[in-house]
Amino acid sequence: MLDTWAYKNHEPQINDIVVFHHKSKNQDLVKRIVDWPDGVTQKDEQWFLMGGNRKYSRDSRSFGGIEQHQIVGQVKLMLLGIGNNDRLSDNRYLQPVH
Repeated sequence: MLDTWAYKNHEPQINDIVVFHHKSKNQDLVKRIVDWPDGVTQKDEQWFLMGGNRKYSRDSRSFGGIEQHQIVGQVKLMLLGIGNNDRLSDNRYLQPVH
């Protein structure tokens, strides 16, 4: 479930899981907001995003930070999770995200 009003009155926070529009790929992606890593020049008003599968994730390490207007909303509840081999993950049904 996605809260599209989550950031109307306040900014996103570190560890929020968000859906954002990736303009160069013209698609929406789901990633976690994290602190900017050491040695990476932080741009004003941009957020650094990382995927859960860090080894293979296409995230801010490859496309840089995103601006707040690209964020569609905050993920509040995961209805189901996909694990290895594109199968449903055990114990990942109707779970709040942290």
